[in-house]
Amino acid sequence: MFVIAHRTMKTFLDAAAAEFHNNVPAEDSWVYQEVVLEFPMGEIAESPLKTMSLIGAYDYDITDLTGREQFNAQGLEGKIAVKMPLFNALMNLKNFLPQYRGRIIMKSAPHI
Repeated sequence: MFVIAHRTMKTFLDAAAAEFHNNVPAEDSWVYQEVVLEFPMGEIAESPLKTMSLIGAYDYDITDLTGREQFNAQGLEGKIAVKMPLFNALMNLKNFLPQYRGRIIMKSAPHI
């Protein structure tokens, strides 16, 4: 398991920007691999547009917080785990989730 958090996402954002610089990457590019974006459930309570951005039409699960996530959240809040492409997860982590309120879970580190 490999985790991308706010403190480590810049490397991946820079690599994704380079990947998109000249053209749209191929369908099998590392930026499109499926990952899981996790965040506390309270994040979707802010507005319908934020909910749509974070979950959209993707598959998701609602589970309990374990404490291993290192989120700034109350244990009763629960968390949402959404399966989506890495690029979409990076954009959501960067633009919609405050620090310590989200992370990206990958099966292994991408080769960038």
